[in-house]
Amino acid sequence: MGSKALPAGMKLGSGNPIIEEALGDRLVGGRREAAELSVSDFDGSRWKLACAPESLNIVTVHLDLGAWAALEQLGAREVLDTLYAGMTATPAPGYKVAVSVDCDACDDAAATVEKLILLKRHLLGAPFKAKFEALAAGAGAAGPPA
Repeated sequence: MGSKALPAGMKLGSGNPIIEEALGDRLVGGRREAAELSVSDFDGSRWKLACAPESLNIVTVHLDLGAWAALEQLGAREVLDTLYAGMTATPAPGYKVAVSVDCDACDDAAATVEKLILLKRHLLGAPFKAKFEALAAGAGAAGPPA
């Protein structure tokens, strides 16, 4: 029996790598084909990427977060409406939020992929963002606890 090197560990990033690859194929790689891809993360959140056959240049990312109701009360909707202004879409049944982008009208494809893949991180971080901003303004005790 020889000794085997153990893997360095699993890298869990901020976004879903499967959705990130599919977004990159469409935004950066120029792929234009109908698709519907659904995946789940280890935390129970669910992602869906959809490109309808009638509009192959439009990609929509849907996200379901189990804690959406609480996150929405703590500022996630404001983050969504501000950071993803002009990109919000109607979520598919069973999903809480959705953002869309026209792949043919995208100025910076790589930055847009990064922005879309960080959707969950931005929404989960909304309560902390609100508290840090309040703290910086000298009103750290204002509002509900995060």
